[in-house]
Amino acid sequence: MGAIGVIGIVFCALLVIFLTYRGLNVIIAAPLCAVILMIFTQLPLVESFTNVFLQGSANFVKNMLGIYLAGAILGELYNASGAASSIARSLMKTLKGNRDTASPLVAILIIFIAGTVLAYGGVHVVALAYLMLPLVLEIMRESGIPRVMAPGILLGCIFTGPLAMPGSPQTQNVVPMGFLGTSSTAALVPGIIAGIVVLTLNIIYLSYTANKLNKVGIGFEGDGVDITSKTPERESYPNPWVSVIPLVLIFVLFNGFKLYIVYSIFIGVIAGIILFWNHLGGMKKLPAVLGKGGNNSCVVLVAGAVMGGFGAIVSAAPSFSIISNAVVNFPGPPLFVVAIAMMLIVGVCGSGPAGLATALPMFAETFTKMGVNPAAIHRISGFAATTLDSLPTNAVYLAITSLTGLTVRESYKYVFVTTVVATSIGTFLVAALLTVFPGLA
Repeated sequence: MGAIGVIGIVFCALLVIFLTYRGLNVIIAAPLCAVILMIFTQLPLVESFTNVFLQGSANFVKNMLGIYLAGAILGELYNASGAASSIARSLMKTLKGNRDTASPLVAILIIFIAGTVLAYGGVHVVALAYLMLPLVLEIMRESGIPRVMAPGILLGCIFTGPLAMPGSPQTQNVVPMGFLGTSSTAALVPGIIAGIVVLTLNIIYLSYTANKLNKVGIGFEGDGVDITSKTPERESYPNPWVSVIPLVLIFVLFNGFKLYIVYSIFIGVIAGIILFWNHLGGMKKLPAVLGKGGNNSCVVLVAGAVMGGFGAIVSAAPSFSIISNAVVNFPGPPLFVVAIAMMLIVGVCGSGPAGLATALPMFAETFTKMGVNPAAIHRISGFAATTLDSLPTNAVYLAITSLTGLTVRESYKYVFVTTVVATSIGTFLVAALLTVFPGLA
């Protein structure tokens, strides 16, 4: 029964990927595969669905609703007011200088700087993806970067270092704090080094690839979809320096004053409303802006919740102990075992936050008993949660690909390099640094 159960776990994890890849919404695919896994592992269907799957989903919502909601509202606030465009336009003007157009390297640098600033300022990564897409496409069009690279460029920034680096208010850095009792800046130096390495590798790879494609005559090319049309000019934009004030405020409150992340972001939202009031349309339009942000958080929250429920079924399956024991007893330095274990669970769950919520309660005590510093577990887990969560089933990736008029086959190779290969390098780099220099944890 043990071998059959292991086969069932692997089969159902791959089935979620396949069904989502074929176009089935993950909100349907995850519970369906959870039921199939229950049958494979002979778990009682009704009791397991109610007390394990739904409970796992509910736990995810309980833990993530605040940050998803706050981050999505902040994102819509920056979108509706033009504050995000103001930051990007200012960066473009500064880095482009007197040239008519920016080179691919400069254009990618602008996108990465803007994405990192907004992500570190508390705009939830999901909202940030939709917020930045029109800006990214406009910058790519001006610089002649092939449109096929758009998902790789956008997600190569916001799905990588800004999620996992010390001080980030994103879920990949916040979730381990609750389970491990660590601070947001745990393993500060290794985390910063690894994050910079990941972002640098992505910038080098993407600029090299863009130039290579340009040399063979491939540019931005015709689009045929509305989202790629040039962003219409607004009558006025918030001052770029004013635009970053709510982001800086959130960062300081979260990291400097150790204020709960949801409270920090909502204070940033209030500051944004006050500072951007003239660009939001006043009280007449503000409810619609806030409501749209709330609606934007719901679909992604539920998608994450059902993957959390699927992860709960996986961990409840009797045969899962075989997999977890094999992972924990994997030969090698303990910190590399931590990295491999977290990456595997994230891959099975198909979601970074869901993987963390599943793996940390399961492995944290075991790893600490092995003598691993909780701060090291925190930072390695955060980076591991940015690796196998961006397989071609990722809901945000699929949505971005669709909006750019591309297919998975056309765009995923760039996403794979930037969000799986580079982030895996970053994860093992953190593990290596903390193995050689344990005092940096």
